[in-house]
Amino acid sequence: MRSPVYMNVPLLQNMADYYNVPIPEDAQVTRKSTGSAGSKIGIDKGLVASRDTGRSSELVEVFETRLRPVRLLNDVVDHISRETSGVDLTLNPDASVVHREPIIVEGVISPSPATKAAEYLEPMIPQLMEQAAAGATEMKLDQARFISSFSRNERSSNPKAYLIDPADRIEKFVVILRSDNLVGEEVSLEDILGEMTVFGLVEKVVRERSMISLEKYLLPGMNRSLRRLLPDPVIADMLEKLSDTLKEDIDPEDLHVPGPAYVIDVAAIFA
Repeated sequence: MRSPVYMNVPLLQNMADYYNVPIPEDAQVTRKSTGSAGSKIGIDKGLVASRDTGRSSELVEVFETRLRPVRLLNDVVDHISRETSGVDLTLNPDASVVHREPIIVEGVISPSPATKAAEYLEPMIPQLMEQAAAGATEMKLDQARFISSFSRNERSSNPKAYLIDPADRIEKFVVILRSDNLVGEEVSLEDILGEMTVFGLVEKVVRERSMISLEKYLLPGMNRSLRRLLPDPVIADMLEKLSDTLKEDIDPEDLHVPGPAYVIDVAAIFA
């Protein structure tokens, strides 16, 4: 039994439908009880008054049992593994990865440089946009606002980019995750870091000498039009100042993942 910390239930349902895996439905159990009463008035154990008229009565009770999405996850993974409908890199590390096919990959999950920087920059977006709208070519991080922005401890629903580094592959695997799909309020995206197994669909194949940009995950929640107000020199200056503040080097080149690489549409993550 796989115990997930992250599940995209709509994607699992779509995969179940495509691969003809029965989706666990809500079940109803009906129980009938029949009784008869006498001719005198009495009070039963439930303190409900009843009159015995010599007629029988039938009570119908309906119980609902709801099956958990974890059952759906296990059914889909087991079916795909049996039917060899996808690629399981935990069993065959050298297998070819094909676009839009199911995949199971095991490796160390870590935040991409874009998401690592976004953790600090996301609360500062209003301040950055004020400066960009005023025509600033250099960003000034207000240290007081920078520090106070982390006291709110809010669970952001913006997508974040993470990297999987399998032990037996040279390629990078990119996954885009949302906190909305975490299993349980007590689970955070920090709980998916480290050695994990990822199940999903291969959404994109990045060939050698190509790359995928993760720049849009640097400033999550900001649409393309707003991001255009921050040209490359401004972003480079912003990352340089952030590096100085955090005492950690963040290079603009790290916002791109070179091929060969794969982007996975994640259905579930489990240990």
